[in-house]
Amino acid sequence: MPGPPFRCFAGVMTSDRSRVSGGEVLDGTWSLVSWETIGPGGEVTYPLGKDPLGQLMYDDETGAVSAHLVESGQHRFASDDWQQASAGEMVAAWPRYFGYFGTFTVDEAAETVTHHIRAGWFPNLADTEQVRHYALQGDRLTLDAETAWGAVRITWRRESGPTHGAGHRGGAAAAAGPVRYIHAP
Repeated sequence: MPGPPFRCFAGVMTSDRSRVSGGEVLDGTWSLVSWETIGPGGEVTYPLGKDPLGQLMYDDETGAVSAHLVESGQHRFASDDWQQASAGEMVAAWPRYFGYFGTFTVDEAAETVTHHIRAGWFPNLADTEQVRHYALQGDRLTLDAETAWGAVRITWRRESGPTHGAGHRGGAAAAAGPVRYIHAP
């Protein structure tokens, strides 16, 4: 799969190294637009249907990432106590959700973001590094990846922007003047 169609300037590192180098461009909350799997012949499938729900959160100050993707319109379980779910309910729900959390790093030269997964819905994701090629266009973030299950393209829409640091748009940080950055080597 080809890389992003355009180059995206992804930023710098703070002098105290408290922020992810390049992370400010991704910082914030994103809503899922689509998740596509692209087959070897170019055929497109939708693992969670054509109207999935999801949230991706990047925090460039802490380096945290959290991703949750779910098929819309799932059937409710018979009980509100998840521990009382039947085996059939669990089997039906499992393939309709995808989620994990961990930290992230950005490689500006390669135009990639790597999710360093601490744990997630699928145990085999724990302690792995999931590399995504990223592209930004307006309020859209596209993540492309080659995975064990094929090529994927996940598109997100920005819901909220940076909440601190250089991207902060008001309050005491704005009054204090610009944040000083030192370019990473």
